[in-house]
Amino acid sequence: VNLFGNVSAYVTTMFSSNQSFFTKGFFAESSKDAQIGLSYTFNRGGGLEFLLGAGFAISNARFSQEAKKTVMTYTNIGGGANVSLAYMFTNFFGIYIADIYNIYWPISQKYVNVENGNEGETKITLKYTLTGSNAVVLGVKFRL
Repeated sequence: VNLFGNVSAYVTTMFSSNQSFFTKGFFAESSKDAQIGLSYTFNRGGGLEFLLGAGFAISNARFSQEAKKTVMTYTNIGGGANVSLAYMFTNFFGIYIADIYNIYWPISQKYVNVENGNEGETKITLKYTLTGSNAVVLGVKFRL
């Protein structure tokens, strides 16, 4: 949403669902990332536009460890950057490619043992814990 001049507010969301190997026997099952921020668009109104943005980010990720029959869920907060290149066919419609990178601090970690149903919450030590996500996306762009 255009705020004034070339400055806009934006929201991005990314969802992934897969069974990719992560670390220490854990498999990433799903991840949800969202970023809300402000951006500056260079060459606004031309066919080719370049956007540079930064904002607040929140994430939820789910991992499983088959050997221990454990499912872990993390909730994270942080910040990130959004760099995109768009080609606008009209003033309101175009296509884009973007690189969205977020850095997170975990605020919650929960686990469930699938075999016996034991649940728990692990205290997170923020001092040494950081995680990140990077996504390159292609999409359709609508300007409001």
